[in-house]
Amino acid sequence: MRSTGSRPAWRDCGNWAASAALLLAVAALFVPALARPDRFLYPTFSPHSDLTIIHWPKVHLQAEAWQTTGTLPLWTPANLSGMPLAANQLAMRFYPPAWLLLPLADAGGAGFNLFFILHLWWAALGVYWLLRCGGRLDRLPALIGGLTFALSGKLLAHMAGGHLSLVAAVSWLPWAFGGLWRLFDARPTLSARLPWALLVGLALAMQLATHSLIVIYTAYLLSGYAVWEAVAGLRAGRRPTWALAGSLAVIPAAAVVLGAAPLWSLLELAGHSNRALSLAEAGQFAATPLSLVAGLLLPTGQAGHEAVIYLGLAP
Repeated sequence: MRSTGSRPAWRDCGNWAASAALLLAVAALFVPALARPDRFLYPTFSPHSDLTIIHWPKVHLQAEAWQTTGTLPLWTPANLSGMPLAANQLAMRFYPPAWLLLPLADAGGAGFNLFFILHLWWAALGVYWLLRCGGRLDRLPALIGGLTFALSGKLLAHMAGGHLSLVAAVSWLPWAFGGLWRLFDARPTLSARLPWALLVGLALAMQLATHSLIVIYTAYLLSGYAVWEAVAGLRAGRRPTWALAGSLAVIPAAAVVLGAAPLWSLLELAGHSNRALSLAEAGQFAATPLSLVAGLLLPTGQAGHEAVIYLGLAP
């Protein structure tokens, strides 16, 4: 639902001080890890995680290739009899922030902890901007909203599970939604709406380079909100304009163009990966409804992030 009246610009929201406050709040969670930069973060129920099983080897392989050849590898011999690395989103080969991990590949968990801090901060800042500059909330509730999202149980569980690329993808969700919100609220001209369409496209492209499932969830959210705005506009007597249609068309175009490299590689590999499995094959080891209900009613830190449902504030 769109609010009325003018919204404060970024420079008028007190956002620079707020961004520093959000960064400090997120970093405070990592004080024990920052004190031991060589240590990795693990969940309470396991002595390892996807971070050291999946992400660290891929980062180390890319770092070695960069140091010896000056290029990033397209293939990894470390899985099965070898597999494409460029088409694996978990390698984040086409995600620029992940390149910061390469010089820290031999620094233990330091680089990964920094990666988590920056992306949880980016998620918090995105929600803050959405609530403060979009929803016109006061600074304190906007700050609380940002931290509530970034430090939510589900997101922290994924962090503990070592889901590096998933956390990165989720951090772009509020920027995608906020960009679409501002697009509908901007002046009804293509020039006014185009920057917000490009922001949404950029956020989706960053998700394409990190985790495809989050792209799908984000697309559901954006599509639902766009339909909501369209219906509300028709009820209010506002007709869709070419400027609105054009700006909305820019979003998928920008996402495909900016995310062409990971998208093309992913589509090429899909038919030869577990994405080609049938629904029955893919769900063979899925959590049962009984286990999910048990995780909902009797949550425990020993069950694991894949066996617990997070309702959030929906009820």
